[in-house]
Amino acid sequence: MRTSRARLIVAFLVSPAGGLGGDPGGDPGDWPQWRGAHGDGLSHDVAWSENGRTLWTTEIGLGYSQPVVSAGRVFTYGHDAQRSKDMLRALELDSGRELWRQEWAGELRDFQHEGGTLSTPAVAGELVIVGTNLGLVHAFHVADGRPRWTADQREKLGLDPGYYGFAGSPIVDGGEVLISLDRTLALKTETGELLWASEPLEALYTTPVLVHEGERSLVGAFSQQALHFLERASGKELARFPWHKSDRLVNAATPVIVGARVFVSSAYDHGCALVELADGGARSVWESRAMKSKMAGCVLVDGALYGFDESLLECLDLDGQERWRVRGLGNGAVSGGDGKLAVLSSSGELIVARASASAFEELSRVALFDGGVCWTPPTIAGGRILARNNRGTLVCRDHRASATGTNHTATAASVAATAEAPPTADALFERHLAAIGGKEAVAKLGALRLSGTYEQRSVGFVPVPYEIRWAAPDRRRVQVQLPPPLEGHVVRVHDGVAAFELNPRRGDRLFDGAEEREERTGARLFALAEGAAPYAELAVAGPVAYDGRDCWRVDAKTHDGAQRSLYFERASGFFAGREATDEAAVACSDYRAFVGVKLATRERCFRPVDGIEETFHLEAVSVEPVDETLYARPEAIERALAERNAK
Repeated sequence: MRTSRARLIVAFLVSPAGGLGGDPGGDPGDWPQWRGAHGDGLSHDVAWSENGRTLWTTEIGLGYSQPVVSAGRVFTYGHDAQRSKDMLRALELDSGRELWRQEWAGELRDFQHEGGTLSTPAVAGELVIVGTNLGLVHAFHVADGRPRWTADQREKLGLDPGYYGFAGSPIVDGGEVLISLDRTLALKTETGELLWASEPLEALYTTPVLVHEGERSLVGAFSQQALHFLERASGKELARFPWHKSDRLVNAATPVIVGARVFVSSAYDHGCALVELADGGARSVWESRAMKSKMAGCVLVDGALYGFDESLLECLDLDGQERWRVRGLGNGAVSGGDGKLAVLSSSGELIVARASASAFEELSRVALFDGGVCWTPPTIAGGRILARNNRGTLVCRDHRASATGTNHTATAASVAATAEAPPTADALFERHLAAIGGKEAVAKLGALRLSGTYEQRSVGFVPVPYEIRWAAPDRRRVQVQLPPPLEGHVVRVHDGVAAFELNPRRGDRLFDGAEEREERTGARLFALAEGAAPYAELAVAGPVAYDGRDCWRVDAKTHDGAQRSLYFERASGFFAGREATDEAAVACSDYRAFVGVKLATRERCFRPVDGIEETFHLEAVSVEPVDETLYARPEAIERALAERNAK
């Protein structure tokens, strides 16, 4: 809810690059710490091109730490699981050649997300400083990697890294290092001496931000419970803005400074808020569910916020209103600069887009990774873009304004330039049916068992087994094993009438609304064999790019009024996927023959309700007799259905 204008005007300014422990000796456009020289996720003062070429690729170890760049060197932080070692490495920016490395004992932790390092190093003059997920802080000489100091306040301050480990990164302000390790600490840059520690905050995953209130300096610490405003000189809390909306609480995205205010955002039923200091306290100017950031957070460009709302890339204006959204990129990360956005999708595509609040305008796209998840924002340094996946592959691309390169997939605009006359919707349905084996082959199938591996890429779950039991025409049971160390299965069922979920962690529930419609649509494995029958209206909109493929788009309206877009590969005729405003965006690919028909062996689903990105890799299909017990409703689901029908 909007509040009155604050009587106390507070000027919040992120510390400039010169505040990083003095002049670090870097070049214009360096990226010496988490979210860049200004802590805003933007590259400043250097032009760069939307097109580029790959300069080099190297392996840096497991984790999510962002590479940083200073004075022609790249500093990376990763984990070697075989040797249980954390590794800080210095690489030559132009070649990727290793200049030095330092290693120490580390823990993998968080096996369900494949684990690894979380904190990003910071360069301060002659030192590079890194925090570990266990709560240590190390400093090394930039030139040769010689150790300078190690700060270990774990026992003295009772620092508990919890299940995931600490994920906040150090920032350097003048002669001090600030880092959140439950408490927010200030350490002396030259020696690692503890200068002050805040009270315990539960600040586990976020990086502090530097702010100023008139002539008074403040530190913003985003904890699991609140946004805390700390006195810069002492760590004493001056004000707090409570931010705890549900039991599913992970405040991980770095706050964004917005003029005289601070923007915070969290996933899992939270949303976002624009916060101001007034009347001696902190309060929201507005709150919204339009942006729910899970990890990396947003960037602010020309009065608009760009970031990932769960698995949707979104633009938000400073009144909290959504300006546009893009689906299909998973839960990725975004950086910016020079009027552009560098977006890394969770599956490893680098998309350069114009930073415009009026519409999403894609300028280029290139696939960088095959495997793993990409949650780390790209680093933009002097016209180079560095991107990594969680499994440790680091790619450096040359996007300097003078560089040339056209290695990107066709955009929708270039695909649409073709002069080919569009086919009818009926022709596209018939062509898909012929491509998968024909109507007679489909009609013979009464019940199937499909199995393979499942990844929940938006939260980085390691691949686990799944099984789908399907009975014609529209009964489906999807059973997915929970990732270790969790035990049990999550089951989603459409029994031909109702759809429900059996979940040992979150409880059983009956689907309704868009979720029920999604399950009903997904349960019709061979719905396209019915042609136009399920739709009241169909119109071929023309050629577009979908999931990186050249496709025809069909705009469809169901008999109950729902709008949906269907995509068909132009070259093969195969169904490529579907999407709708409140349904999952589904991408189907890699068709292969099973039991007389061809099925997509890779299916990616982006679910808008909870921001989950799922990937199913189909490995085996067999014909099975129908087992009625698989579709039986538990008593709690029967009661919920009866209550809904009685309304």
